[in-house]
Amino acid sequence: AKLVVQVAVRCCVGEGMGAIKREFVPSDANVIREDLRALQNYFCQQDEEGVCHGLEAEVVKGMCRRLDTIATQVLLLPTDKLIEAYYTPSTRDDEDVAAGDMFCRTHIVGALARRGDKEAKDFIK
Repeated sequence: AKLVVQVAVRCCVGEGMGAIKREFVPSDANVIREDLRALQNYFCQQDEEGVCHGLEAEVVKGMCRRLDTIATQVLLLPTDKLIEAYYTPSTRDDEDVAAGDMFCRTHIVGALARRGDKEAKDFIK
């Protein structure tokens, strides 16, 4: 589960993913969140009585939390809001995992690099 989430984070906002041709739109954040719920259900298989036969739910939720937070804090925002936030002095350069704050310039640039609209492409140039 951890590797799947790490790959998904890299595809959404990571560096060095120039081979990915798919362009993301803000509504894709909701699809990512739905996929995370499916991933959690898959790895936390429970029987009819609710007995877990997979990984502990909290373990899997912990693995998925970072991507879920990136989806809600960064990917869901429209391009103009991301660009505005990039230039806001209070926006940190890198994520603060301990505080659960993924809203940072690194992820903003990663998200904008995967957007297809002109404003995002002009910003990345």
